[in-house]
Amino acid sequence: YASVLSVKPSEEILPNQTDEPLALKVSRFRAPTEPYYRLKLEVSALEQVNHPNAPVPLLHGVFGRERVAGEVCYYLYKAFHGYSLKQLIAPDFPLSWQTSADIAIKICDVLEKAHALEFVHRDVKPGNIIYDQESGKVGLVDWGLAMTYQVIGREDENSVYGTAYYMSPESIRGEVPDQRHDIFAL
Repeated sequence: YASVLSVKPSEEILPNQTDEPLALKVSRFRAPTEPYYRLKLEVSALEQVNHPNAPVPLLHGVFGRERVAGEVCYYLYKAFHGYSLKQLIAPDFPLSWQTSADIAIKICDVLEKAHALEFVHRDVKPGNIIYDQESGKVGLVDWGLAMTYQVIGREDENSVYGTAYYMSPESIRGEVPDQRHDIFAL
């Protein structure tokens, strides 16, 4: 539903920025579509969670053009260095138990904050966990399915969201997911 690009904004757009890599996530669909609103909810969730192991929106908004109907939602955030666990976990490159434990603790830390705010990520999986081998920094990305328990309860009851291999049995049965969904996936 969205595209992510590496960018280097001008000083006019984002003053006082360091040379850290930034990423721009843009909805592929215009308002009033579901992906457009999902990206707006993602920004809201990330602003509230505000954790070093989650993307922090630096700049966000909507833009539109006269020739194109509707608006496009976007946000700019500091990109995480490293590779996804999906890229790193391989028979020829196993992670040590110490590294695995450190990654799990850092992901649990950001999930604990999100769950305290009643957010469920709903798509915790190796492809959404970024690990920098040099610094040890870990990031949980792609909060596009993240919602509060109340909002999830109002979704279409016939819809199931997430990645099948990492979904809790309750979610697969169509029950409203809560923090157990993320814990099961981890």
